This record gives sequence, C-alpha cells and structure tokens, in this order.
Amino acid sequence: MSILHHNWGESPAADHVWAQVCGVRPSKSSDRRFLTLQAYIDDSVDGSGIYVLAGYISSAQRWAAFAKEWEERLPLSVLQEDGSFRFKMSEMARFGRMENVSAFHNVIARNVQMSVACVINKYDLEHSVDSLHVSIQQDNVTIPANIEHMKDALRDPFYFTFRVLMDAFHLFRVEAPQLFPLDDVVDFYFDETTSKARVQRTWGSYIENRDEKYRSAYGVEPRFEDDTEFLPIQAADFWAWWVRKWALEYGPGHIEEGRFPFPTIESPTPNLVIYIDKEKMVEALAGLVGPTVQKALANNLYRFARGSDGS
Repeated sequence: MSILHHNWGESPAADHVWAQVCGVRPSKSSDRRFLTLQAYIDDSVDGSGIYVLAGYISSAQRWAAFAKEWEERLPLSVLQEDGSFRFKMSEMARFGRMENVSAFHNVIARNVQMSVACVINKYDLEHSVDSLHVSIQQDNVTIPANIEHMKDALRDPFYFTFRVLMDAFHLFRVEAPQLFPLDDVVDFYFDETTSKARVQRTWGSYIENRDEKYRSAYGVEPRFEDDTEFLPIQAADFWAWWVRKWALEYGPGHIEEGRFPFPTIESPTPNLVIYIDKEKMVEALAGLVGPTVQKALANNLYRFARGSDGS
C-alpha cells in the first residue's frame, strides 16, 4: 500500500501511524511503498514485584488498519472523565467489561505479526543491583569497576527491561530472519514514562555498541507517545497485562499455560518472551554495564511460540 493511497482525515488514529513513517503528513510525495515495521510497547506491574514490558510488532500498513478498527471499538471500553473512551486492560477488568475484551483482541489478532515481552521481578532487580560487582580488564590487569553512578539507572525496571528486550528481539531476528529480515527497519514506540530521558540520553552510545552486522536494523531513536493518540500502545497495554497476570498465576517460567477467558479467532502470531530470573539477574546486569548485553542473554532466554489465542 502506498502512502498516497491513505485517506487522510478519515481516521485520526490511522493518520498517526502513517505520519511516523513519512515524517509529516504528505501533500506531495512519491508513490513509494513504506516497509517500515513498528513495535508498540507498554509496561505492567503489580504489588508482587512482577514487572512486564511487552507489546506487538507489525508493519505500518497493518498498524494503520488496526488503528481504524480499534478506534471504532473504543465505545466498548471505559468512559473517561473527559468524556472520551480509552482501552486500558486493568480498567476493563476492574469495571466488569471483560465480555467486551474479545472484540479488541480480535483486532489485534488480525493485524499484528509478532508479540514480545520481557518479564522480571523488580525486587530481584533491586537486590541484584545492590550486590553487583563488576571487574574490567585494563593493561592485562583486572580491576574493580566503579558503577555507583549507574546503579540508579540499573534499578529502573523500565530501563533494564528496555535494554534486555531490544537486544533479545534482535538476537531473535538473527535466528529467525524469515520473520523479520535484518534489512527491514523496526522502529520502537513506548507509552510515556519518566524513564524517557534516561533512554534518550544513552541511545547513541547504546547503538554504537551493538553488533555491526545488524546495528542498522534497530531503526530510529525510540519514541514515547500518548496512548490516547497512538492506539497501538493500547494494544501493548493489553498484552503486558495478560503476560503479568499469567506470570503471577502460573509463575514467570510458565506463562504459556495462560489462556484468555473469552472466545478468540485463530492467529499463528509468534510470541517471544524473555524471563530473567533471580539467578540470572546479576549476569544480565553485568552485560548491561559492559559493551553489550547479548552474551549475557544468549543462554538465558525463556521463549515460547504459540498462537496469540493461547492454543
């Protein structure tokens, strides 16, 4: 689908998706095809400490179709104080709207190409950071590294899972290039968070330290947007909530046992779930302090692949 074939003004939600691809709303543009992939990610946390950063990946074309459909179904969600409707999975559960969730899930199942999630316990993260000791090699001598200035960042569950998820996803792409070839760029969008400044401040050095063979596939610097305008972030909220719920009910290492309690349409969407348990946390943190987290992740990924309907 060409950008010129999009009917601007018909769906504000779809307009937001396409506008990210072309930079601004085009009045004049070549009849080119945009192959950019977009990942929309949100987080979910509970009192037990389970923290999930999760969402979906698809093409801009599919996300535009998704946004239009999702926008049409928003009256099935929860009415906000300002008179608008917004889908938030926790509110759907709290206010007894679970019977309407299936309609939203079906929009997701028809349009997304992959789901991703990173699961940790934020209390394990805090404990591991406090006990972290890192040594570096300098002139063939092993010396302790001073990482006190980094500990606030490392304790941030968003920042930690963001770094882990980004590297794990691109490791997955190397192993499964038939799904997302490395020539395809994936741009990441997150819900607004106080961690935004930390991500933006370190993005340049982070990319410089990625493996050169797929560094260019990371896309532009991650964007942080309002989920009332970027509706795919509301879908990310859906997936993050369910992954956290299943992690709490079945254990973070048994998320695949979870099932949706409503009818779903069949979807072969592959799912990538990364679970960093307490034993592996320090190793993963050491990787973050060093030039790359990928070696620390290579043997510590918990993954499962199944349809998004839980089959």
